[in-house]
Amino acid sequence: MQSKTKSFLAALLVLLIISGALGGYYVKLSLSESLRFKKGSLEYRLLTPEILKKFNATDIGKVRYYYYSAADGNKPLINAIELESSSKKALIEKETETYFLQHHYVKINTGEYKKDKQKASVFVQQTQDGKLNVSITLSEIL
Repeated sequence: MQSKTKSFLAALLVLLIISGALGGYYVKLSLSESLRFKKGSLEYRLLTPEILKKFNATDIGKVRYYYYSAADGNKPLINAIELESSSKKALIEKETETYFLQHHYVKINTGEYKKDKQKASVFVQQTQDGKLNVSITLSEIL
């Protein structure tokens, strides 16, 4: 009986240590000034909001990276996707507009949408090689 109790306590201790380490890592991540990461990474799973996770970026282009920046004072919390696309600018704007409107955002300007405390912005910029850089940014005042 004592052997089972020791094994249980050892397993519990290991579980607590792992939980504490993961919790500490999450706190460290969530307070980070600036992070870039790929889809599927631990950072992606912990920090990317569902609205960006569910966005079908492959319809528009290739995802370069995801971005996160913690809120600080008057600076809002920022989440973003950066893409490279060979689609037409008008198609990108239409795809993103449809997506945000379907998720109950209100269009406030060209490429800008708002829902509660969140603001979504879509920036499309042409590169020298003719491709488009697309940035979809969510900012939220906490």
